[in-house]
Amino acid sequence: MRWGRAACIGALAVWMGAAGAALPAPTEEDQAMANELQHLLTRSFALPQDVKLDPELRSAADALAAAHLERMKPQLLSWVQEERSVQAGADGKARSTDVFYAATARLLNELAYWHIEPGDAEYEAATLDAIRQSPSVCLTGQEALFVDYSSRILRLQAMPAARRQAALASEARLLERWGKPRQAALPWPKLPPQDAAMGAVVQLLDGGERPPLALPPALSSRLLSARAAYRELPRETRCAFQRWWLQVGLAKGQPAGDVLNAFRYGTLVSAAERLAPTLPPTPAASANGLPPYPPLAARYDVTGVTMVWRRFDASGKHLLASVIERQVDVRGIRGMRPIAFEDTFDALATDHAIQTAGSGRTPLALRMVWRLPPPADGKKP
Repeated sequence: MRWGRAACIGALAVWMGAAGAALPAPTEEDQAMANELQHLLTRSFALPQDVKLDPELRSAADALAAAHLERMKPQLLSWVQEERSVQAGADGKARSTDVFYAATARLLNELAYWHIEPGDAEYEAATLDAIRQSPSVCLTGQEALFVDYSSRILRLQAMPAARRQAALASEARLLERWGKPRQAALPWPKLPPQDAAMGAVVQLLDGGERPPLALPPALSSRLLSARAAYRELPRETRCAFQRWWLQVGLAKGQPAGDVLNAFRYGTLVSAAERLAPTLPPTPAASANGLPPYPPLAARYDVTGVTMVWRRFDASGKHLLASVIERQVDVRGIRGMRPIAFEDTFDALATDHAIQTAGSGRTPLALRMVWRLPPPADGKKP
């Protein structure tokens, strides 16, 4: 997503103005919403018992998580109140479901921003070494959609014991940034890491160039023998695939910061993935052949534009479609990129690009605009 300077300043001014305004006393409904958000956040900061950690590290990590959860309680309530104030209509009222979904979007985006955000130089070097050297960093336990905290602590587990205290201190500093204006997050890689890695797999299947690092046997079985699609892989297997791709990038001499940023985007739990169990299925394509509007985007008021790049071989056969640019807006997220929602339209956009690819004469780039039309009865969805 690309923000113009004026848009950034304007959005930040709105956010700071709303946050700084005096808010009315919270209602019982406001507190109930904040409690629901707290429950969601608590799930993301749980350390499952099936995640193997040294007792001392688990104790320190639990204490850090508890302190963060306690600090966020008044923050979450203030977000609910702020959203109610921002969304109030001429009658001074706001639709409660809109308030709740906007505040939820804001929380999910904090989780995503935290996942992408780098720490200090020492922390970054230690994190890269842990991911590169230890397959166990992907063994995040049974809670597949709420691995935000456990995945980070597993990286600390993979570090030498002498480095863990400094890394925990860095984790604490990153958590203290929640809810505060901060610098723009690092951008998505030019090509999504899973698409780049799957492109290498396609080359292997076609007898083309081999990467400098062989696929581990388990990945080779799934991707080369069974020819599984990336979306079909379990989360821990996808993490292992991203970890392999990180090692390939390092072997090719790519900058450490770039490969670590790609790994973070590749292992991000987006809003679309995290909320999938709570959403109705995506409807079939419309009669005019256009892709449907995803239920997530309808519920959370997500709009925007995706640019898809299509690749063809010399004979004009379609090979791959990847999203190369996203411009997304989400109700409730102001003054920062909506990272958690930026891939909301990716799967539908790439599927549509593949389905409409004819021959090599088909345009390589496809721009798709996502706008939810107003319902026929005039009521909000």
